[in-house]
Amino acid sequence: YSDFKEKVHVYMYLAMLYDYYSMTDKAISVCQEAIKCASDDAEMGGVYHILACIYMYQKKFEEAEKYFNQSLQLVKGDKRFYSKLFYDLGKLYLEMKDYQKAKDAFQKALKFRKHSLWIKHTPEFVVEIDKILKSLSR
Repeated sequence: YSDFKEKVHVYMYLAMLYDYYSMTDKAISVCQEAIKCASDDAEMGGVYHILACIYMYQKKFEEAEKYFNQSLQLVKGDKRFYSKLFYDLGKLYLEMKDYQKAKDAFQKALKFRKHSLWIKHTPEFVVEIDKILKSLSR
């Protein structure tokens, strides 16, 4: 793959595949390779987002939060990524039982939905967030 200019994306998809099959160590290792060949902040932010999700599923919440925040810093200014990042960050805070932070993150996810390609193809996302926000407001 050395001459493949989108190598980082191959690594990112491979990491998600390994994670899906609960091969966490391989997923993290592949993410580390992806970091080495990321060509810009958006790609690096994407890799950190994947790492954050991997750590969240492992219940390593501090690590997950660290990588979510790094991802947000790297993609700042590119609103296309915010909705999915804030959605996943909201899920993390729910797991951590930090309901105010979860509420804030989900509200930000909704705020940026018009910029997100992901949301356009995932309408149930908005419905899910609305239900979560209603339950957190009680």
